[in-house]
Amino acid sequence: MSGKVLTFTRTAFAALLFSAALPAQPALAAPAPGAPGSPQEQRMAPGNGQNPDFRQMLRERIQTRMDTLAARLELKASQQAVWREFVHAVLKVADIRVKQPGPNATAAQVAHYRAKRARKLANVLEHIARKTDRVEAILTPDQRAIFDKAFSHYRGMHHGGMHGHGMQPGGMRGNPSMQR
Repeated sequence: MSGKVLTFTRTAFAALLFSAALPAQPALAAPAPGAPGSPQEQRMAPGNGQNPDFRQMLRERIQTRMDTLAARLELKASQQAVWREFVHAVLKVADIRVKQPGPNATAAQVAHYRAKRARKLANVLEHIARKTDRVEAILTPDQRAIFDKAFSHYRGMHHGGMHGHGMQPGGMRGNPSMQR
């Protein structure tokens, strides 16, 4: 497969996984606005992605991981500008926002919401892919090996399921290359 097709395939697959993991919208009677379990309350719940504190926590977590990787790579001054562009692109994942449909949303509205969110994610992932190409071009062979190993955990499904996924301080659980 050509590089562009492979990149598009990975991006499309990641977007599909992301959209499949989105929380389902209530299909029947919704709780009153502001009541426990209401869409307004769920929108601001930690982990939903609409909560500003969650977004900040996600940005900090990504930044910590990128700082750890940069230290392991021992980047030269001439490589710093390209690295900063890459990190900036990766941090955009935390900024993906799409207005969620209301409590009386139709199935079509929910489907459009998910499609729009998947498109936004795909755009961010494509931007990350372009910046990754630039980073790989400036790394030495030793740095490239460290960089590739740090992201090897994201290559796809393993034995019919996803294993070891979950953020921990300092790296991904199950990916020793990202541990401190």
